[in-house]
Amino acid sequence: MGAKLNCFSLNNVGPTLEYLCGPRRFLAVYFISAVAGTAMSYWKSQSPSLGASGAIFGLVGATTVFVWRHAALTAHGTEDF
Repeated sequence: MGAKLNCFSLNNVGPTLEYLCGPRRFLAVYFISAVAGTAMSYWKSQSPSLGASGAIFGLVGATTVFVWRHAALTAHGTEDF
């Protein structure tokens, strides 16, 4: 179930964020989020995990920050990026 949700989320969020910020920045955000998510899981959890969930949460967070910072582009959802 987790792998399916990760694939679904990456398929929905990934192309949009890559279009908005470019492939290099997208990969940087993805890998930094993956490393940070894995490190925090290792340090803060009883059972550390390794996977794409931290990276996908980072992508969702980056998309959220982009929408907040560029609210004029979103125009309450009435226009495309």
